[in-house]
Amino acid sequence: MGPLFKELSHEDRQAASRMRDRTRPFHRMGFFIFHIKETMNITIEHVLDSAKRRVLSSRKGLWYFVSGLLVGISLAILLPVTIIAKPQVYFSPEDSIDQKIVHGITEAKESIDIAIYSFTLPSIATSLTEARQRGVRIRVFFDKTQAASSSIDELLDANGIAVRRDTRSGLEHNKFMIIDGKKVFTGSYNFTKNATYRNRENLIEVLDQTVVARYAQEFEKLWSGQEAK
Repeated sequence: MGPLFKELSHEDRQAASRMRDRTRPFHRMGFFIFHIKETMNITIEHVLDSAKRRVLSSRKGLWYFVSGLLVGISLAILLPVTIIAKPQVYFSPEDSIDQKIVHGITEAKESIDIAIYSFTLPSIATSLTEARQRGVRIRVFFDKTQAASSSIDELLDANGIAVRRDTRSGLEHNKFMIIDGKKVFTGSYNFTKNATYRNRENLIEVLDQTVVARYAQEFEKLWSGQEAK
């Protein structure tokens, strides 16, 4: 009891006690309501905070998705993609291999390099001459013994096509043609009538750039007279 309560008369103290007893439940109710209010505030703040985190998380996830998609598209556009094309295989006499060679020469835009053992077909010589006339750089490397028995090398040379004959011992038995540094024709096929119409020969058309580069390297060795390793 406080000092002021002690100074009251007996009747006033009894009346104050009765009033206190009557209002005590309301005090408890007020405290309970206050407690509920604070609890609700905490709960609401927790819910809002949780919702905020979810929104931010969703935005973050969306950002990662969009940025990853953009990076993927950029890489697909900017980075070179190497495609290994399936090689084409031909057999004589059924596949008209001479026409495959002529078609390859016709498609050439920059360069043609040929290493050949036997070359007697006029149709291929004519195609090479026409390619030279439209500005294609052409080099033909012959086996020396086979070149001596044919006039094709002289015909090509007369039409401005670079020609060389192997001077080393042994045969120049390669049979391949490189088109624009991007495509190789190779196989057992010689540029002759027998190989086209009578013999069982094969020709493979290769676009794999690793393989093409290896053939180009070998041709440069042959052309410069270096011994192949």
